[in-house]
Amino acid sequence: MSYIKPKLLKGFRDLLPEEAIIQKEFFKVISEVFESFGFSPIDTPALEYYDILTGKGGGENEKLMYRFNDNGGRDVGMRYDLTVPLARFIGLNQNELNFPFRRYHIAPVWRAENTQKGRYREFYQCDCDIVGSDSYLADSEILMLMDSVLNRMDIKDYEIRINDRNILEDLFKLLEIKEDKIISFATLMDKKDKMSESVFKEKSLEFLKDNEKHKQFLDFLSCDSLDSLDEFFKDTKVYENTSIYIRRLKDTFSICKENGKGNNISYCPFIIRGLDYYTGIVFETVLKDSLSYGAVFSGGRYDKLAGMFSKNADYSCVGASIGISRLISALKERGFFEKDKVCVADILIMNMDKRYHGKYINIANVLRDNCLKVEVYLNDDKLKKQFKFASKNGYSFSIIAGEDELANDIVKVKSLKAFEENEMKIDDLVGFFKNTL
Repeated sequence: MSYIKPKLLKGFRDLLPEEAIIQKEFFKVISEVFESFGFSPIDTPALEYYDILTGKGGGENEKLMYRFNDNGGRDVGMRYDLTVPLARFIGLNQNELNFPFRRYHIAPVWRAENTQKGRYREFYQCDCDIVGSDSYLADSEILMLMDSVLNRMDIKDYEIRINDRNILEDLFKLLEIKEDKIISFATLMDKKDKMSESVFKEKSLEFLKDNEKHKQFLDFLSCDSLDSLDEFFKDTKVYENTSIYIRRLKDTFSICKENGKGNNISYCPFIIRGLDYYTGIVFETVLKDSLSYGAVFSGGRYDKLAGMFSKNADYSCVGASIGISRLISALKERGFFEKDKVCVADILIMNMDKRYHGKYINIANVLRDNCLKVEVYLNDDKLKKQFKFASKNGYSFSIIAGEDELANDIVKVKSLKAFEENEMKIDDLVGFFKNTL
């Protein structure tokens, strides 16, 4: 057989067991929190018709899409997020669903974009959405869910930054930003954190008519609370409209705070989140010590997208998405994870004598039948080598059973963390490990 050099496409990666185990544990925690808030799982195909996927976002998303003709000549693309497939899913299955509908979806997506720190061309998203409610309570539920997920992951130093698209639109009217410049101006605001203050001021001046408007814009950016935001707009021509959305943000934040979920939520004037997509509240979560990774858990309200695929109904939606690959990369760089667990099993049964292979397998299967994770060492190696293998893989316990032990229906159980060893009856193993692990 000829040799083929192994290689990976740029932007794609393998996951070694260490990181795959972490990702699996995170998926478990995320699913548990999502379900505790009443969200039900769904799934959709990785491939969709191209014209379905271009229903959101326009030209920029087209550039990011993996697009091709399949064997049947159909124009298809690989999903680049989980939101457009959700909108299509709602349109196709609306008669089978009860609204408001809470859904979550954990699946890979693909984007043909430039790779950078923590950003890949294939990555997992973990989405949660409420479809069919325009209540601020739905907004609050998503924010509280986000806070709960991060707390369950034992992540402490994060900030959920919120804003509202309607407030931004009123700001653009107040500043008299030309219609054809709004997208560019919004993009500049969105990148504020990635440039120096002097460069940002210089670039923002290009969009504003005079120094007075520029000063007004900088005053807006200095608003660090909803009260200061309210004060900024109070005597302006747009206040009557803007005050409605400020009030809604205050009500949303109040619900979170009343329920102990508001400590990490704050107003941020330059959160944008795709101007052609969101219609209300928007939010981004950043890790305070890892800002270079960008937002790791973000979303907002989008009240028009699902209606594109529904002739007779329009569905208000609000949701959020965790970029789990980016989050894990950021946490890994900060030494958040222990590096001694590279397998899922907790127990390794040592291979002491080939005469007892059947007995070792029997002990393993009894433990496995009781939902314990067990491996039997397969090769006839010296005990020293087996312990070295156990140490590298990060098992919690080893079971040692030679001729003398098995003759008396006992084994030696060694803790590979505490370096303690105990003798016990084989029949007591299940109870011991159930109480210990």
